[in-house]
Amino acid sequence: MKAKILEYLKNDHHYWWTVGVLPGIYSLLYFYQNNFTLVNSWKQLIAFIIYFIITPSIVIGLLDFLFKKKFNSYRKYLYYCFLLLNLAIILSLFIYMSWRWKVLILVAVITILSSIFLSKFYKIGVLLLSLMIIPAILQFGNYYYQSIYSLQEWSQPQDFEQLKFKKKPNIYLIQPDGYVGKPTMTGQLYNYPNDQFYDNLEAINFNFNHNYRSNYPSTLSSNSALFNAQHHYFDQGKAKNELFNARDKIMGTNPVMRTLKNNGYETNAILQSNYLLYNRPKVFYDYLNIKMEDVSFFPAFRNDIDYYSDFKKRMEINQSTAPQFFFIEILNPSHINHSKKYSLGIKKETEIYLEKIPGINDEINKLIQLITTKDKDGIIIIAADHGGFAGFEYTGSAFLKPTNDLELKKSIFNSLLTIKATEEFNPYREKITSSINLFPELFSYLSNQSPSLITKDASSYIMINTTTNTGVYQYFNKNGENVTVKKPTH
Repeated sequence: MKAKILEYLKNDHHYWWTVGVLPGIYSLLYFYQNNFTLVNSWKQLIAFIIYFIITPSIVIGLLDFLFKKKFNSYRKYLYYCFLLLNLAIILSLFIYMSWRWKVLILVAVITILSSIFLSKFYKIGVLLLSLMIIPAILQFGNYYYQSIYSLQEWSQPQDFEQLKFKKKPNIYLIQPDGYVGKPTMTGQLYNYPNDQFYDNLEAINFNFNHNYRSNYPSTLSSNSALFNAQHHYFDQGKAKNELFNARDKIMGTNPVMRTLKNNGYETNAILQSNYLLYNRPKVFYDYLNIKMEDVSFFPAFRNDIDYYSDFKKRMEINQSTAPQFFFIEILNPSHINHSKKYSLGIKKETEIYLEKIPGINDEINKLIQLITTKDKDGIIIIAADHGGFAGFEYTGSAFLKPTNDLELKKSIFNSLLTIKATEEFNPYREKITSSINLFPELFSYLSNQSPSLITKDASSYIMINTTTNTGVYQYFNKNGENVTVKKPTH
């Protein structure tokens, strides 16, 4: 091996794959280990291989062919520059999810100028890159085995999937992101008088569950429990950056969607953002307002989709006689800043959050007016996915260490829930204490079943992942009582 390495360093041969393939392999390993849940579709992997391995290989092959004919003595300059620029471009895209033109131009200038002195050493760079790939393979292999391969499937078919609905009104689920419930909104951390919003909705027959909680603290973890009506416990505590395949379990087939379709419902997803589509899940909805071909292979966030116009248009042109289910996701009021780096402090972050409340109230009222004008008998559910995290400096700090502070816990989990339905639904609504039992109670009502005598476990859980206390913690038990209990691992 030593002799072969020395021979490679000394000879004048140049191998296209050393600068065309190796940078792509290393970068992909790095990218997938840190962002696997965002890019774990086969289409994305194939696209990345084409973009970052096959394309650079073709380019260096063509350039090398040209240099052999015209500038053979300058091939080492070509390979030196291509190695560094190829690696810089790919890593830049993978780290920032977008082009950083100024930095890349600067790197290109420095690379070209330094090639006069350093190009003869480029093969050492190739060897270093090759050595870096070995631990990258081992690290990714360990991550994949621990966090993906060894996971047990948590989403199981539910008994309610066999229910036959006796009533089939249109159902509208409006989800404002991070909208806290009234006890927290008017409490010491937020101290926001939102009475006009509550009064206006109550005047048009909305009923509130003010103590409603999400079972989990983020959009993906909370909606996974909502649409599957069961706990995932953060993949039994193995979840790292995100719950594995959460988008597939929200936008793809799940117990809630299967139940609706089993009962003849046509399902519609109206999204303001591409966030739930990052890894290009196989969408189970009959209609989605975002075309998959418009979704980038990179998980590049956008929230500028005109969901209201899309929803209005869908209501106007849909001539189907089938009952309709709409999931309308809105990204406001969201939550305080996620990053410590960009946080403006507890007070300012809370102020910024509260400044969004009048705007999202207007959006909700506008949706309600549109729905009730066209569909007086539809069931309208407004259910937030989690709280706004006010009281923390940034959302990430909530996951650093367990807390016993009840107000902080409510800021994470207490969420807006209000429902417009007939009075017959009230006994069922009253039993909806968390997102995990929203749909089971709704389906019981539509099937003329009695309200559940034993509701699903309404506990709320958080993943603490940066201290010696790493693990899944229960913050509210099934009765809604404040607890701080570490869940045993299995």
